Amino acid sequence: MAKEKLSRSISFVISNPTFEIWFLLHFKFTTKTYLNGDMVIGDLKKYIPDYEKSKDVYSLCNDRISDALRNADKLEAYHAGKDWPSEDCNPRTDVAEIVRIFEG
Repeated sequence: MAKEKLSRSISFVISNPTFEIWFLLHFKFTTKTYLNGDMVIGDLKKYIPDYEKSKDVYSLCNDRISDALRNADKLEAYHAGKDWPSEDCNPRTDVAEIVRIFEG
């Protein structure tokens, strides 16, 4: 049912400052403000040393999905009361919402 609902609507998945924050949340919780995506990738490479944007990292992150979901929830709570999307919510991502829809 969730997948049917998704197919009938348009949803935007926003990540600030970059999508890689979702990957990083698989390995750690952080409220560090990132000035740009390269800073996120620098921290991500502590966990995935050979990370590249075009590389498939699903197999490296899949067994940590529950950690990422929990960390994304904590990050959302940390930014509670702030407008979203907003530069004030750095870092933050909506990817967890989409993951939960597809997990059904």
